[in-house]
Amino acid sequence: MMNLKNGFLVGVGTLAIAALAGGIIGGIGFWSVIFLAAVLFSVPMIDRHILVRVKEMEMGVAFNVESGAFTRFLPPGRHLLAFPFEQIKARISTAPGNVGGEVLETQTGDGLPVTMEWTLLFVLNPQRIAPDLRPRLARSLPKFANTLIRNHVNNCVQQLVSEQLAKDLVEVGARGRVERVLRQRVAERLAPFGVEVFRVMVTAVALPTNVQAKLEDAHNEVVFAQSQAMVMERWHEAISKFNDREMEWLMELARMRVLGQNGILMQMPYAHVADVVEMRANGRQARNGAARSSAPLSGDGASDGSVVWPPSH
Repeated sequence: MMNLKNGFLVGVGTLAIAALAGGIIGGIGFWSVIFLAAVLFSVPMIDRHILVRVKEMEMGVAFNVESGAFTRFLPPGRHLLAFPFEQIKARISTAPGNVGGEVLETQTGDGLPVTMEWTLLFVLNPQRIAPDLRPRLARSLPKFANTLIRNHVNNCVQQLVSEQLAKDLVEVGARGRVERVLRQRVAERLAPFGVEVFRVMVTAVALPTNVQAKLEDAHNEVVFAQSQAMVMERWHEAISKFNDREMEWLMELARMRVLGQNGILMQMPYAHVADVVEMRANGRQARNGAARSSAPLSGDGASDGSVVWPPSH
């Protein structure tokens, strides 16, 4: 109503100015004002309805004015419309966009509820929409593109989670694998809708608190077992460097050490201690070419040629 009223007022004003110019200048003045007004008012109409311009990073959506049917997508640039039968009624942004979502408590393959949050980076390319889907998507994409994408991604997430075990979703390196598989499925799902997927990011994977605690305990047990196995391997490697006789005396020394810690004094014949010292010395390069002779290895010397263990302080 306001457009008709404004047009009427502009027309009346133009005629009044033209009549005034005609009264002053004559017929030339009258028709000059009419021609100038026609040019001024026709340029915006041509730009909006006949030779329309579609801006960069967007796609025009043209419909038949009479039937309301979709006719075509218009890429950036100038386009000649079949005015008054064709008109651009919507525009679709083709700039890079993102949409996020959250899938709550989806059952995994082993029956555990998992909550997953995700973010999708995408670009809309209406020219790649399947022909049979264009009339419907020409009406929904301008306003509901994010809703459409979110619904399909949520469905893909639910399917993927249902195929996985809970531990496979939270183990080290699982997130990158899940993102790659999810991106492939989402890209295939959205390709007929003209959605080009750049990347899918899984921002959070949450298990129930009690399940998360059990998984952490199991992981800690595995790490502890691996560290114990490594220690035992190094211990056996060190032990393997001693011969049988040396091992026998090492075990005896260990037994005596334990007894000494409990306050029991042990005496070992000095000759046996000397044998141990001589065995270890022969395994090295002797500095003076001969083994050391009579000096207690440790502890206090006894009058009968024995060593008291542990040493007195």
